[in-house]
Amino acid sequence: MCIARPPREVFSYLAQVEKTPQWLLPCVRVELRSPEPRGVGTQLHYVYRERGREHDMAGEVTAWEPDRWLAFRYVDKFHVLVLEFRLIPESGGVATRLEHRLGFEPHRLLATLLWPIFRLALLQRWPRNLTRLSGLLAALPDDSGRG
Repeated sequence: MCIARPPREVFSYLAQVEKTPQWLLPCVRVELRSPEPRGVGTQLHYVYRERGREHDMAGEVTAWEPDRWLAFRYVDKFHVLVLEFRLIPESGGVATRLEHRLGFEPHRLLATLLWPIFRLALLQRWPRNLTRLSGLLAALPDDSGRG
């Protein structure tokens, strides 16, 4: 996916985890659980809504290379969710090729048995989330992704 924003702005937007619900469904909110500055090891609290109920996950920033690489790991009693973003400058640095990975590991029998259903929902939702992210970034005024 190519986004018409420099890597610095894309990274800044993704690093503002409080904005995650704007583009990632079913996210309700993401809160910082660590003091600033943000970086590898920053603790997060992720709340999402599925089938009318809110659930939460403990999270952590697992990769933080400004303008290049950002990754998160979220865990609850049923599964582990990993979001990873690599940012590659395009068009002389005025655009960003966003490479992404969405990982999911069930770690309870019930989650393992239901994994095919969860996987299908994730795979159907993920492209729409990325399209929403791209649209939000494209609509930002110049340099406004920084925060």
